[in-house]
Amino acid sequence: SLPSASDALGSLDARVVACVRKEEGPRWWWAYQVRVETAGLRFLLVRRYSQFRRLHARLRALPTPAERLPHLTSRKPHRTQSEAFAETRRAALDEYLQGLVGDAGLRTSLSLQAFLELGALVGRNAVLSPAPSPSMRARSSNT
Repeated sequence: SLPSASDALGSLDARVVACVRKEEGPRWWWAYQVRVETAGLRFLLVRRYSQFRRLHARLRALPTPAERLPHLTSRKPHRTQSEAFAETRRAALDEYLQGLVGDAGLRTSLSLQAFLELGALVGRNAVLSPAPSPSMRARSSNT
């Protein structure tokens, strides 16, 4: 059986454990393996840097004091996307993620839970969907 939501969140640990070069045709990029451990369960996720940036933007939109959010490494373009660059970024992303899961208030945010795919473990749908556009809200309120 699945752990309770409080057990899952109370024992949550997430680490950025590796960087992996991904390729699609002539294009390639670095992806980062995130190991999630909670209530005796362990699984791996693959995340791109852009997904960390989207998570950070969502967390910044919350009524959380800005000083509680850890620093996210810059997205400034680098002249080289070497393995050394990817490892440096991996370490910075790991530090960022540790700061998030180490903060009890941020750990309970739906945005972080969706990023870590914890929806089933915490007993609610932690899938982020885009906010409805004004025209969609108007249509749904008229029906």
